[in-house]
Amino acid sequence: MHKTMQDYVADAKAATGTIAPTEAHASGGVILDVREAHELAESGEIADAVHIPRGFLEAKADPTA
Repeated sequence: MHKTMQDYVADAKAATGTIAPTEAHASGGVILDVREAHELAESGEIADAVHIPRGFLEAKADPTA
């Protein structure tokens, strides 16, 4: 039986877990916001986050691509 996208998402969530925004900010790590510009306009930006829209993520991660 083939896995569905929902199966992959459920597996990823189970493997990585989630943390509260306050924990993310306190961790000292990088917060990557992959929302599109219209989503930022609708719900606001995340303080100190790096914003790279999902459609550009791979290109930004590997500038040689």
